[in-house]
Amino acid sequence: MYDVTVPVNHYRKDSRPVVGSFLNRLAHEGFTPTHVDDGEGWEKLPPSPHPFAAAREMVTAVDDSNVHFKHKDGGTLTVYFILANDPEEIAADWSVTRGETSEAMERAWSEFSRIWEGRDWPKKGGENA
Repeated sequence: MYDVTVPVNHYRKDSRPVVGSFLNRLAHEGFTPTHVDDGEGWEKLPPSPHPFAAAREMVTAVDDSNVHFKHKDGGTLTVYFILANDPEEIAADWSVTRGETSEAMERAWSEFSRIWEGRDWPKKGGENA
């Protein structure tokens, strides 16, 4: 007979810093999240004061989701998040409505990828959790 007891403090990835990092890059490029579909249909986010915090909480509560953004120049962006991917691959797909919006997304993605490529997921509860 084998002992299959799992320690209480087993490794669990913390997706909040990774998702937050990508959302920060999008904010820097002029995007604001407006709606999230976490599998239950599109839900409108509060316009202020913290739509990014609300989006991060909804995205990190499920394995995959879609987030719709408005860009400061009037375009829109929809990002499909898959948290089962490596950190630098959380945005599995995206679509944009204008060229300026596409360029802004590419800049955000390039900077995010530079930061997270090859890194492991952060752990919940600290490094020794």
